[in-house]
Amino acid sequence: MKSTDHFFSHEEQNRIEAAVKEAETKISGEIVPVFVKQSDTYPEARLKAFISGFILSACIILLVDEWMGWGEFFLLRDAIYFLGASLLGGFIGVMLVQFFPFIKYFFVSTSRMNYCVDALARQTFLEYEVFNTRQRTGILLFVSLFEHEVEILGDTGINQKINQDEWAEIADAMIQQLKKGNRCEAFLAGIEKSRDLLLKYGFEKTPDDTNEIPDHLRQNRL
Repeated sequence: MKSTDHFFSHEEQNRIEAAVKEAETKISGEIVPVFVKQSDTYPEARLKAFISGFILSACIILLVDEWMGWGEFFLLRDAIYFLGASLLGGFIGVMLVQFFPFIKYFFVSTSRMNYCVDALARQTFLEYEVFNTRQRTGILLFVSLFEHEVEILGDTGINQKINQDEWAEIADAMIQQLKKGNRCEAFLAGIEKSRDLLLKYGFEKTPDDTNEIPDHLRQNRL
């Protein structure tokens, strides 16, 4: 696992952990905050960027040649030159995606990103054993930065009473903070609102309740 230090200061990590601890003094749920830089590497973005760069370079060469007079541009005097220049344009497209990740947005559909976030969130739910609580009251707060998406997954003991629309409202509040660049505040809002929602439905801490899952912020592999 990579450290979250690049995205969260030690103070912010401590604030998130403290917020989880405070929430769990009142509720029987176990809140598990997880942050990932992105939910997939989206290899198709590099392929599409290569094809786009190749075609764009070829078109530019042809347009320049037309402006100069057909057959005058040196890159069209030899097929190898033309192919090489077009391939170079393709590789430049790949490099742009590699070093400027926001360009991926032009090559990856929203539905594809949503699918990847959902899939990784469910995998993470199992990886961190959020299900492994006595009353099945684990809650995963999953933030995927690149996609600006939040998945909140409650275990079966909670979801018998709480529907997905109520989780979606909390996720939306977290997303609004992410869009402002407030990563720490996004988690703090999610933790506070999750606590209030559980209290609303009677998931209050009982005398025999113990801390079954560590409270710190995790970062997954991607």
